[in-house]
Amino acid sequence: MQYIKGVSVVAALLLSAGGAWAVTKTFNGSVSTDVSVANNWTPAGVPTAADDVVIPAGTTAVLPNSAPDQAYRSLNIAGSLSVRSRTVSIFAGANLNGGTVELFQNDCCTRAVLR
Repeated sequence: MQYIKGVSVVAALLLSAGGAWAVTKTFNGSVSTDVSVANNWTPAGVPTAADDVVIPAGTTAVLPNSAPDQAYRSLNIAGSLSVRSRTVSIFAGANLNGGTVELFQNDCCTRAVLR
């Protein structure tokens, strides 16, 4: 009987922690190239540190210097990500799958390009 109670408690905890699961957010750029715009993502909403982020081939995502720094669980880039004087923190790995990352300083000067 003790085993069944333990399983029930674990199941209840897993169900109540639904908000802690990573969501895959895919950049669609339907409004603009700005990653800080909620409707540029599917599902809608700016990704958080708990989310897996995908920038698909054919899309260009920009983190402008006017936006806050970003944090993602993981980042998969097949398109292009341009980071302008901001910080992107990635906690569980990043993949460049044919994509490009451009890093700018003060929104004017290319500091690095990763391919």
